[in-house]
Amino acid sequence: MKKSRRATPPSVVDCAYAIEGAGPTIVMVHGIGSHRQGWNSIVETLKTDFRCVTFDLRGHGVSPITGERFEMDELVGDLEALCRRLELDRFHLMGHSLGAMIAASYTRLFPHHVHSLALFSTAAFRSAEEKARIRALVDDIRHNGLSASIDRLMRRWYTDQFIEANPEFIAWRKDHLLRMNQQVLLNVFEIYAEYEMGPWLHEIGGPTLIVTGEHDPGCNPRLNRLIK
Repeated sequence: MKKSRRATPPSVVDCAYAIEGAGPTIVMVHGIGSHRQGWNSIVETLKTDFRCVTFDLRGHGVSPITGERFEMDELVGDLEALCRRLELDRFHLMGHSLGAMIAASYTRLFPHHVHSLALFSTAAFRSAEEKARIRALVDDIRHNGLSASIDRLMRRWYTDQFIEANPEFIAWRKDHLLRMNQQVLLNVFEIYAEYEMGPWLHEIGGPTLIVTGEHDPGCNPRLNRLIK
């Protein structure tokens, strides 16, 4: 059953946000271990024609950390709470990786508020082998710590060529991750590893854009073709 805007969301966090530009509203949801500034280059391109809303997921950037474990329902609830706070009735919604899972889940519950949906580098219909790989990464982080796993994580997110050509960016990305609350980081990784959109994606009927990288090992083109 679809929830109305009047439904009481799960326990929510008032996430930090920023708004730039004017025009139809686009809400952008970042992925694991990122923050709202990760959308800066896209906002710079779109803000002449759109009102761009970016925000930090709970425990990311400068949004609060609750100290309690959370699930996808809470992340979707945070997004709905932000939309209520900004009095957004109908808007475009885009997400990256885990953020795309949040965006799709929100659209499933509140389709009347989403004019269009964009899913960037996300995953559904993962095979048993693909699920096992991400679970192994999560277990590695849990048992050995992020410092021991971070190079493996970089290779999952970026190609060897990109890593070699952009050492300053990779160093900055590692530093940002290592400064994050590690329980929050592990929590969102576990959500990403276990969450599966496949059984209900067919319920989303509005305009949807699906994009991934040709060489993305985690959110590969095969999965994104299945999402379509």
